[in-house]
This record gives sequence, C-alpha cells and structure tokens, in this order.
Amino acid sequence: MKKIILVILVLGLVLLLYFTFFYSKIDSSVSVATNSVELNLDENLDIPTLDDEVLDSKEENLTLDDIDKALVLEEKSIEKIEPEIVEERKDIWVQSDMKNVEKKFSSKEEVLPLIAIKLPKNTIKNLNVGDTVVLPNMGNGEFEAKITEKKTHKNGSVTVSGNLIDSGNQYAVVLTEGKNMSFGTVNTPNGSFEIETRNGVGYVYSTDDIDRAYIDHNKTDVLIPKY
Repeated sequence: MKKIILVILVLGLVLLLYFTFFYSKIDSSVSVATNSVELNLDENLDIPTLDDEVLDSKEENLTLDDIDKALVLEEKSIEKIEPEIVEERKDIWVQSDMKNVEKKFSSKEEVLPLIAIKLPKNTIKNLNVGDTVVLPNMGNGEFEAKITEKKTHKNGSVTVSGNLIDSGNQYAVVLTEGKNMSFGTVNTPNGSFEIETRNGVGYVYSTDDIDRAYIDHNKTDVLIPKY
C-alpha cells in the first residue's frame, strides 16, 4: 500500500513539472509574437518626433522676406499674357448713283467727281486706332489704310489719320467728320484724292482735276513789291 501511494506521488510530481514547463514555453511564444506586432505597428505609424515638431515650428515662423521671395519666384514662373488688341476691318463707303446724290448735294463747280458715295453719320467718328479702313474704289485699284491716330477737336469734330497698308508709311490718309460735313485726303501710288460729303452723301475727286479747275498755272505766284 505504501508503495502504491509513493508511485502516485512521483507520477503527480512528474506531471506537475511537465505542465509547468509546457506553459512557460507558451508564455514565451506569446510574448515574442506580441513584441513583433508592436514593432511592426511602430514602423508603420508616422509618430511625430521632437525633430519634426521643430521643423513645423520653423515653417510657422516664416518671415515676410521669405514670403516675398516666394511670391517673386511664383510671378516669374507665370507667363504674362498681353491683352489682345481687337482690330476691325471696316468697309465704310457705299458707292451711290451720281444723279441721286446731285439732287441732295451738288458737286464742285467745273470738277467732275470720280464717283458718288454714301457715308453714314458718325462713321468716321467711330473709327479707332488699329482699325483697317477699306477706301473707296477710285478706279485705280482698291486700297486699305491702317488708322494710327485719332483726335477730337474743340468743336466736336473728329480726325483720324493713318497710312496705306504695305506702303511703308509713304502714303498718308486723313479723314475728318464734323456735325454735317466730312472731308478726307487720300494719297496713293496712283495719285491723290479728296473726299467730301454732306449729310451722308458726297463725292470722291482727283486732286489733279481740282488743281486744273481752280489753279491758273499761267499766273505767277511771285509777289512784286510796289515802290
């Protein structure tokens, strides 16, 4: 009987030692796994450090000079776009019937007009610098002029001036519009011309024809003093 009891005690002690060792192994494995998970979490999380906080504080403490320098660099990097100037091509003259215009506005005496035209009121006044004006067809080809200057006079009349396109500024064009009358001088490679209208209708003349009608070339321009 005593032997049986002794055997049971020995077996119990062996089992106790076995389970104690087994559970200690499990605890160590769990501890290693837990530490591994914590390390992985630390690697993946972006935890701010003291150095990061110092850098952030430096960014918040930017000076006005730093901001100005940044703005200057940004302005240089942006391409400046010039405003586009809108230029218009205007065919402002309408050729009209000579007889109908004669009823409203008589042509110059002793001068035969080249053509009769219609010119709506305020047409010349509404021209602007940069506009292209199609000139009346005076029988010697069609010309266009670029307006380069505009002036408003004290009496309310408006004068625009420019040059024939592709003429190298050699041929000037001057147009003036008042309350009821408008005048113009046009110089071209084929001669010079005058435009005259009243109340929206008028004529185009050759300056050579005007000179022949009004200037007596047989008379001298020299003034002889009287003694």
